[in-house]
Amino acid sequence: MTTKKVAICGTYWQDTTGLIDRLAIFAGSLKPEYEYIGDPSTIYSARMMHLSIISAPITFELVTLAGPVFSTTRFYTEVLQHAQTIIYVISAGLLWRGRDSEGTAWKEQQQKDFQQYTSLSRELGVLWPKTPWIWLMMVDAEEFSLQEIENPLASKIPTQAFDDIIRCDVQLGQGIDLLWRKLLTTISIS
Repeated sequence: MTTKKVAICGTYWQDTTGLIDRLAIFAGSLKPEYEYIGDPSTIYSARMMHLSIISAPITFELVTLAGPVFSTTRFYTEVLQHAQTIIYVISAGLLWRGRDSEGTAWKEQQQKDFQQYTSLSRELGVLWPKTPWIWLMMVDAEEFSLQEIENPLASKIPTQAFDDIIRCDVQLGQGIDLLWRKLLTTISIS
């Protein structure tokens, strides 16, 4: 059996861990596990979340950060290193800034984190197109059906990826089947 590491990256850990929780319902999924990296008594530690999904002849080992981190370079490297596929989770605006909130902090934070992830991906040799990236736009039920959703990384991601962005609402599970099929296709090609 071949094991393939899938790194789930993005700014908001609630989205990435929620995604793993939702994928854990698929047949062949083991129970998600948590692991501390570094010294948990200091701010220089992180909680990693792992999920193994056995889909013969492949075992998918999904990994993400399960909480905020201060030493981003170290812990982003832990997630990205040796990944055969990257799922990058983009969070839509309404989901995190609130319905009535103005401002751009949510957008700027995602752009900053994306820059860190892509810089490390380049150093580790897992940047697209060498390593497949699956783009996921995390939305809520209200946004799921909207034609236009503000994408905070629109100017950052490859233009050819725009048509392949998968919309996903983890609360209702919308888009999860499409993501799973895309992951199976991507892994079987790479």
